[in-house]
Amino acid sequence: MPLLTNEMFGRQHFAKVFPMIGFISNNGIALVNTLVGYVYDLTGSDTSAFIIGIIFQIFD
Repeated sequence: MPLLTNEMFGRQHFAKVFPMIGFISNNGIALVNTLVGYVYDLTGSDTSAFIIGIIFQIFD
């Protein structure tokens, strides 16, 4: 991740951009894990959560 950030934004912006990317990605991971738990509680199966994840990956 640091190398990709450095390549995309350059060294002069790396110190500002990389912490934001880390913050956003960590919050996204926490949110997705929570949503998977809620989907499991609502449906009683992980299948629905996996299907939703696959759909998001297709459109990503």
